[in-house]
Amino acid sequence: MAKKFEVKTNEQKAESLVAAIQRLLDAGVAPWSAKYVKQFSAANGPRNFASGHYATGGNVFMAIADSVERGHPTCEYLTLKQARGYKFAKANRPLKGEGFSLYFYKPLEIKNRETGETETIRMLRMYHVFNVACFDGLPVREVPVVVEKPTPTLSEADTAMRGDIAAMGVPILDTPCDTPHYVPASDRIGMPPLASWESAGEYVKTLGHEAIHATGHDKRLKRGLDARFGSPAYAKEELVAEIGANLLCVYHGVSYDQKNSAAYCGHWAKVLRANPKILLAAATPASKAAEYITERVSVGGRAAPVAIAA
Repeated sequence: MAKKFEVKTNEQKAESLVAAIQRLLDAGVAPWSAKYVKQFSAANGPRNFASGHYATGGNVFMAIADSVERGHPTCEYLTLKQARGYKFAKANRPLKGEGFSLYFYKPLEIKNRETGETETIRMLRMYHVFNVACFDGLPVREVPVVVEKPTPTLSEADTAMRGDIAAMGVPILDTPCDTPHYVPASDRIGMPPLASWESAGEYVKTLGHEAIHATGHDKRLKRGLDARFGSPAYAKEELVAEIGANLLCVYHGVSYDQKNSAAYCGHWAKVLRANPKILLAAATPASKAAEYITERVSVGGRAAPVAIAA
């Protein structure tokens, strides 16, 4: 009897895609943290070894999750077709089911049974890849030497971040508040006093989180910031801000070890279990948000901070 072909839904595909990320979160590791993004970006990745194309969106974190979980030194990968002619390395030979999947959305036209009209939907497609550490005999490529910039002081980080935020025209309240926040209605950011922060990394990560939220304002990237607290849309925007803030940490040359990392990762593990597609949906907007901020700095330079009364 022929085996019945089962068509997986986008939700089922997303669940299998983020399995490695779920395992890392359960172990207390967030693959979007600045530490890992910085580490693997410096080592020519994440990217396809054969084509040289860099991963984008959620695929960045799929590749990072596999490298962290398997202990691979780089984030370059190949499909089995691209790896023809090479043998699996004995030391790193993957077991059945290992490797990881990357994804893309393909437009698919379907006929609406009720209206008879043709509609276009986005079908989630995946392809399986393996880290280059799994193969023997690959051409040796030089890993660029990255000159580490001195870690900025808290004062230097404050000046740089305020300049970034001023470049997008977002005021920061000049009267310090108790908790960091961004208010879409007034398009303002509030931050506790500079002296209350323990490190430049903690400060950049926190202020960066609020700055990423500000990019979603209707006069910028129009992500829609009116979601109800606790809703899936609210959770997605929070993940956009978290990922984007870590990208800004890399840009500013700081790192930050998340406080209460077990609780932090436990929270996102729970969110991911409830909605496996949330990471796929949040990663690209997060990258665009971080680029929106850094591109304004590279084009127009850092502006003088804009401060307003509370």
